[in-house]
Amino acid sequence: MGILLGTFVIIWAGLTSGFGLYLQTRCARYLERGSSSFFALSQITYPNAAVIFDAAIAIKCFGVGISYLIIIGDLMPGVVRGFNENIGDVGYLVDRQFWITAFM
Repeated sequence: MGILLGTFVIIWAGLTSGFGLYLQTRCARYLERGSSSFFALSQITYPNAAVIFDAAIAIKCFGVGISYLIIIGDLMPGVVRGFNENIGDVGYLVDRQFWITAFM
């Protein structure tokens, strides 16, 4: 993306995240203290779509978890090889499935 556009996108993402948190705090004022959740907030704002919001959050969290495991599986064998070039003798330390399972 380049340095200028990349910096702009990061700043824009930070501003929109901050605004989303601001909106959540404004909505949470209408709930009892300690009982606020995404589901409770979505029941206040869009009662008919509260389950859809919960499902979207669950799907997003599942996708993020899977992407972390993919990144770990891709990078950890290289990291281990970086510490010791002769580590290939211990086959499981350079095995992608081993690292994915270990971090799960």
